[in-house]
Amino acid sequence: MIGILIASHGRLGEEMIRTAEFIYGEIPKMKAANLNTSESPAAHREKIRMLLEELDDGDGVLILTDIFGGTPFNIAITFFNYKKVEVVAGFTLAMILKLVTARNEIKNINELARFIVEYGKKKIFYAENPMAKN
Repeated sequence: MIGILIASHGRLGEEMIRTAEFIYGEIPKMKAANLNTSESPAAHREKIRMLLEELDDGDGVLILTDIFGGTPFNIAITFFNYKKVEVVAGFTLAMILKLVTARNEIKNINELARFIVEYGKKKIFYAENPMAKN
């Protein structure tokens, strides 16, 4: 099973997993790497490395980061040649919930990463107020 690592600033990843589990129930092979300002970049990298070891059973790990270009993203991309890793920047709760079931059907990590990006794009809506139109 493809592992899922949510790397974020602060406790965002941990709270997203907690919320997803509130909706879905316990989610196997999903962990959070909470990165904070009291730790060095080297400590952040080691935290992510240890979680990758824990999550990877041979199928790889999909790393979701909160924002493109942020510290979690910049550290995550350093693991491309270390393990079978794909990185997606910018996650939503809808994407996390979809990954729980999609990874049971999509066994290729590259295909799963591409699928979840497209899924995420389709699940963002502008809810225009129909009453505001004259």
